[in-house]
Amino acid sequence: VHPYKKIYRRRFITRRNWIENEPERISFPCHANSVVTCLQFDEEKIVSASDDHSINVFDTATGATKGRLDGHEGGVWALQYIGNILVSGSTDRTVRVWDLDRGVCTHVFVGHTSTVRCLQIVEPVNVQIDPNGEAIWEPPYPIIVTGSRDWSLRVWRLPLPDQDHEYHPEVPMSPTEENTDTSKNPFHLRHLSGHRHAVRALAAAGKTLVSGSYDCTVRVWNILTGECEHILAGHSQKVYSVVYDPSRHQCASG
Repeated sequence: VHPYKKIYRRRFITRRNWIENEPERISFPCHANSVVTCLQFDEEKIVSASDDHSINVFDTATGATKGRLDGHEGGVWALQYIGNILVSGSTDRTVRVWDLDRGVCTHVFVGHTSTVRCLQIVEPVNVQIDPNGEAIWEPPYPIIVTGSRDWSLRVWRLPLPDQDHEYHPEVPMSPTEENTDTSKNPFHLRHLSGHRHAVRALAAAGKTLVSGSYDCTVRVWNILTGECEHILAGHSQKVYSVVYDPSRHQCASG
């Protein structure tokens, strides 16, 4: 029996809702007169950042303030959280890792010499089973990828709660090669250089990273080695967004 009746009913109700119903919304002040630069949400919380240097946490259902994260000394332009771990990037050139449960900054990563404009937490993907029956993961542990207006990307190991010590180096007032040295940072993995202008967008899955830049190109990187595998040319103006679909081995850029 073909479910014509169910299909018709679903489409009828959907069409009626679009025409007749008014969507519900909750509107609430969050960053005064400052720009909301980025956000992420789930059923329990909304985490938003602003150019007023702050990150706020709100209740999704009511809009009530649940907490405020202060520490950045510049506008916050990128963030992502997984579980209770939040990572943020700012015009103060730092990458910060936060414990959302406690509302504290646990790690500060220095290395970029200009605004951290985009970032992503990349979780391990099981790619195959070795001859001994052990799973092979790429990357082998959760990592953070950050893109900056200093024309480069950096790869960091994501600190894990109850396993990694906190890390709070002194943040330089003005960046130089000497005071942004990452050699003593146990969480820094590699520096990806090659773009000839600011890195504006990135997308990653497994070992593959795609980055878009104001140099009008898109680059495809191997996160595990730091090698640039492809330079995709065609845009005649700045690239502002990229997405990567690992199942189809395709990326798209705008």
